[in-house]
Amino acid sequence: MKSTVLLAFASILLLTGLASAQGSNNCDSAQLITGSGPHHFVTGNATTDGPEEGVLMVPRLRQIENDVWFKWVAPSTAVYQINTVHPPETNGATAVAIYQFGCPEGPGRAIAGRMGNENGFELLANISFGAIAKTEYLIRIGNTVSQNRTKGIFTIEEMSPPEILATEVNPDNGRTYHMLAPSSWTIARVAALKLGGDLVTVNDKEENDWLMSTFYNFEGKNRSLWLGYSDAETEGEWVWANGETPDYENWSSANGPNNGNQYEHYAHIRKDHTNGSWNDLLGFPGLSFFYDEVHGIVEIGEVVPGKTRFLRGDCNNDGSADISDAVSNLDYQFVGSYQPPCVDACDYDDSNKVDVSDVIAGLSHLFLGTAAPSPPGLTCGEDPTDDEISCENFLLCEDN
Repeated sequence: MKSTVLLAFASILLLTGLASAQGSNNCDSAQLITGSGPHHFVTGNATTDGPEEGVLMVPRLRQIENDVWFKWVAPSTAVYQINTVHPPETNGATAVAIYQFGCPEGPGRAIAGRMGNENGFELLANISFGAIAKTEYLIRIGNTVSQNRTKGIFTIEEMSPPEILATEVNPDNGRTYHMLAPSSWTIARVAALKLGGDLVTVNDKEENDWLMSTFYNFEGKNRSLWLGYSDAETEGEWVWANGETPDYENWSSANGPNNGNQYEHYAHIRKDHTNGSWNDLLGFPGLSFFYDEVHGIVEIGEVVPGKTRFLRGDCNNDGSADISDAVSNLDYQFVGSYQPPCVDACDYDDSNKVDVSDVIAGLSHLFLGTAAPSPPGLTCGEDPTDDEISCENFLLCEDN
């Protein structure tokens, strides 16, 4: 039903010319788009200038033909889904790839990608990825074979992050760890950031062993686990997502990661590696593939005594961030009849002060889709930064 409605909508937009944008033929002049769309794409006169990418169900390198390029800046840190659709008379399946670190100089640099024939050989391509607020992303849309040409629309919609399947505290360091439902690496990382942490940094063998004993055989089934280790930005330069620099590594090969087929840039513990050794992998494994389910492991920083868990942006402590929080925030700043029990919740951008910019940022997010509140965001968590703003209590988070 949804596909039928989208097809009808696409046909109307294309006939009336209401959809915006069409796409640039070259990556270095990608067309800037904003908002969720709908955005219009046409591959009819495009040539192919992007590299091959592994975007099929079972990852293998495959060219995206007749590609057009768009540039989009994420309004908030969130999971997004790009949905493409075109009228029935348009010939050819659509392919989409997403890039984070500028125009790709070679194959294997996409952070997400799918071909339109992935689900039952449908023509539409729908892909999800995790995006960081105010970060620029390149969207590449084309065809699966060179003789096909398509026109249509695509939308960019915010989606829910993967759910938490298990939570444990490591007795050796006192930190909390969450095991997420399977997802791509970028989606797992966004979920980790929204929880007030990051994908796990493995500091030593003891921590690696603890991850294995705690999450590897979850519910009696061996699991593949994402680590926060990647060379996605620069090939061969492996860095931990949270900025830590431990010396420990545990690659399955003495030669380290092999960057198989030039698209493996993310570290994980393989579900068939009972010794807990690491493997490098494509960041968005496909359906029906050996690595089709990889679980993000989130590591939350050490609990600082006296820190209160709260929802940033929920200035009036009612469990949501809406226009009433802007009213309460202005009252606190200029009238003085309202005293928030957690002033930190009113500091929308975590700038260590509450001022009008926090009100503007909150309203902009509500009505314009700009950046979401800084961590912990709208998930109960501690302030990841040390500042002088108080948070005496936040009752809604005491039992969460």
